[in-house]
Formats: sequence, structure tokens, C-alpha cells
Amino acid sequence: MPSIADTVELLQSLENTGIVVEPTRCAVVRNRNAGCRKCADACTSQAIVIEPASNTIRIEPGNCVGCGTCTTACPTGALEARKPTDVALFEAAQAACAANEGTAVIACAPMYDAAKDLVDSAKLVRVPCLGRVEEGLIVSLAAHGATRVRLVCADCASCSESHGIDMAETVVANANLLLELWGSDARAKITRKFPSSVRKVRKDAYDKNRRAFFHDLGSEARDAVGTATDMALEKELGVESKTHLSPTQILAKLRVTDHGTLPHAVPAKRQRLLDALAALGEPADELADTRLFGQVVIDASACTACGMCAVFCPTGALTNEVDRDFSALVHYPGACVQCRTCEDVCLKKCLTLSSEVFVRDVADGRIERYDLSSNAKNAGTHTILGVAQRTIGGNIHD
Repeated sequence: MPSIADTVELLQSLENTGIVVEPTRCAVVRNRNAGCRKCADACTSQAIVIEPASNTIRIEPGNCVGCGTCTTACPTGALEARKPTDVALFEAAQAACAANEGTAVIACAPMYDAAKDLVDSAKLVRVPCLGRVEEGLIVSLAAHGATRVRLVCADCASCSESHGIDMAETVVANANLLLELWGSDARAKITRKFPSSVRKVRKDAYDKNRRAFFHDLGSEARDAVGTATDMALEKELGVESKTHLSPTQILAKLRVTDHGTLPHAVPAKRQRLLDALAALGEPADELADTRLFGQVVIDASACTACGMCAVFCPTGALTNEVDRDFSALVHYPGACVQCRTCEDVCLKKCLTLSSEVFVRDVADGRIERYDLSSNAKNAGTHTILGVAQRTIGGNIHD
């Protein structure tokens, strides 16, 4: 099992590829027993690889093409894209949507680059891969007036980053479900054709040249990633180069707080999604099964109130309340990102996470409270700190 230093070093090697890394948010850095491998599962170019024998992550930064799919997959915000940033991408897509009379069009790099002379660049946005698009972007566009969102992709079978379409399809399905439940008529769709509203030429001319568009897609996908230097992109997007933290500094930041947990941080993309949903109004009181939110279910009869689930929860979706007379676990589904660290670290395996959540609970900020006062004799600050220190593999005392 790799040490925290090894894991941090591996993650930070991605930063030269246009990915910003915040190691303290990574579930595996916070607890090396965490089973989250979502970035590796989503990687389109074998830059992040799972070693089956040890179930550990190996990084091959030279393979990274900067598609950003791993940042969409990362639930905790440990990986964030900067080419472009989420904010810059939304602003560009919103401006293009306004220019296109309410239809937001986002095209993958191969499709856009092949058709760039035939489409109006002011009416659409180019991304390295549609795997870069996440639910918060689609819902935010709808909340700001988009009547429909079209994700235009090339022939993925001929693209070296074809795995990104899997993530895009999941994102579109999740976003459309949320839009439906929140009463919005806007919908997202993946398509192989540009809407007529963004074309510079007649449909017949586009179709005539369509075969030529796809001829050179294999090389176009990689060439598009490296067309500008990091310095130029950072200047344009207002992103400064990030200074690496040493493993010692990482451990210093991962000290147990006065509340008995490691520091919490709700990912910015989660907050943007919640804000966009709030702007859409009140949702139906129905269950939604997505990759976005989670509902913790605890068998209180088996729980010993050790608090490990709350200690290592990266977003604060789970918090503990412990004193000499009372113990409780409090869960907020709206902050749960389905990293499943809570399941992985539960010492008694009495906690499960369901992907089905009542969306009204998310919208209203409702919480689930598990009274564990009868189990509190097994808990306590020293127990929490001691087990946490052994689990994380480093000194987390003040």
C-alpha cells in the first residue's frame, strides 16, 4: 500500500498537464483505505491507471491529453481543470448561448477543429472532449436561460479519447433528470451534427464535407491540446501556477479539527450545481438515482459511534456530535458526493450509501440525524484521534 507521500507525488505529477490538484481533498490521500478510483476509471488515455494486483493508482503524465474527463469524474474536487476553468467554460458557454438565441452548443475539439471554417465560433464553445462537461454546467446554463444544450461530438470510434463519451452520456442523463424534477423544460442532448443555427453554410454543403471532417480526427484530437502554452492559458484564464505542498505540509493541513474531523471542503462545482438548482425553483418530492448525491443509511444497533465516517468525510456531508452525554451522526445528502469513503472506513461495516436521494431533501437542506447516545460509551475524542492516526498513516495530532 503506497504511503501518503507516494500518493501526493503521483497526483501532483498531473499538474503539468493542465490539471490543478488539491491533495487534501483526495479520498485516498485522506485515508489510504478509501476505495475511490473514479479518476482512473474515467481516464481516456491511460494517464491514470489502476494496478489490479495492489488496487493502487499509477500516474503516467506523459499519456495525458488534457481532456479533463478525470476532473468531471472526481467527486471531491481534488482534480480541477484549468484549460479552461469551470468558471471560464460557463462564461464562454453562456455568451455563446446568448448569441445563438438560447441554444447552448458545446463541441469536442476534433469536431470543432474539423468544422471551424463552417461554423460561427461566437455561437459555440470548444472543449478538448465532451467528458469535460459536468452536470453543474448544463444545469447552470438552463438556470440562466438556455432552452436546450447540444453537445456535439465527432465519431468517437475513431477518436483516441473515445472513453470520454461514456462520461458525457452519464452527465447528460443526470442533468436531464434534475432538470425534469426541477420543472425545467431545458434538455441536453449529444449529437453528431451541429445545429443549423451555428452553421455558416447550407446543410447540404455541411453534409457534403462531413466525411472530410472526420478524416483526420485521430491527429486533431492530440494537436488541439497543445496549441497554446501554459503561460498563455494562465494569463487568459486568470489561473496562477500552483505551488506544490510537501507530504509534511499535506499532513499538517490534515489535522483533526476542534470538531473531531479532518477539514471539510464542498467542491466548487457542487456549490455551483446547488445554486443553479435553487435558481430553478422547487423540485418535485421524488427519488432521483444519480452519481451526484448520496443517502447514508446506518444500522444504529451495530454502530459503536467511533465517528470514523465523519472524521474522513471530505465534504462534511457526515458530521459527528459527541460529548460525555450524547452522540449523534448528522448527514446532509446535498453535500454527499458519493466518494464512499464512509463505507470504506466504517469499522463495523454498519454504514451503507444509497445513490437514491429525495431531491426535495437536497433542495431544502434537510438532514438525517442518527441518535447514537446509547453507543456513545464506545466513542470519544481519544478513540477518534487514535484510530484516525493509524488509518491515515501519519501524525494528525496538533
